[in-house]
Amino acid sequence: MKEDGELQMMCWLFLKHHMLPSSYRNLGTGEKIIIRAFFLAYQEETEKLNKQIGGR
Repeated sequence: MKEDGELQMMCWLFLKHHMLPSSYRNLGTGEKIIIRAFFLAYQEETEKLNKQIGGR
């Protein structure tokens, strides 16, 4: 799933925030940009924490 960042993000939105892919698709461009920034910040923080605890 890492090949397609948007697919990965929609999966995260669905699993973590119960947002249907159709709801994401219907958002405006500005809202998608903001959600993408939140998603990337979450990924970055998760990677940092995984490194701190000796994970992947």
